Amino acid sequence: MDSDAEDRVSRLESALSEAREQARVQQNTLNHILQLLQQLPITGGTQAPQDPPVVAAAPTVPALPAPIAAPTAPPPTLSVTPVPHFQTSQYPGVPARASNIPAPMEIDAARCKNLIPMLCRCCGEPGHFARECPKSYDVHYMTSDERQDWIEHLLSEVDVTAAQIPTLDLETVEGPPKGASEVEEDFMSHSG
Repeated sequence: MDSDAEDRVSRLESALSEAREQARVQQNTLNHILQLLQQLPITGGTQAPQDPPVVAAAPTVPALPAPIAAPTAPPPTLSVTPVPHFQTSQYPGVPARASNIPAPMEIDAARCKNLIPMLCRCCGEPGHFARECPKSYDVHYMTSDERQDWIEHLLSEVDVTAAQIPTLDLETVEGPPKGASEVEEDFMSHSG
């Protein structure tokens, strides 16, 4: 190996030995703290322990910490509650709940799809609100070219609808067909 690699290996070995020493010191400190905690009275007194023992020398082999018993809670008690009276909801899409029973807040409400679509107040179509409505125009903020284009568009819509509606010309309108009155007379004569 070259000298650079040997230097790196020696630095790694010294760092490893320092880390082992720090781990040993920390383990000894934890063992000492555990011993102090085990000497505390379990009754919950607030007095400090009398003269903690002084550790003269740290053991060379770190001892495993003694397992600490977890506090146990009393078992839950089952209580019988009366079944509440449920009322139907007066709003569509809102589930019915008991009036006096607290319910958890719905965290996933943002992901839930609304059953009632939000409608535009201008045109009445879903998908946008009135301020974003493509059918609303504010003439005060339009340029003169935009106004002219808008007026032409409105006039062309009027022309298209007028062309689609058939108009009755009085000169070309004839009376009812001549055979229709005879049919009515026949119908009236046969009815009893």
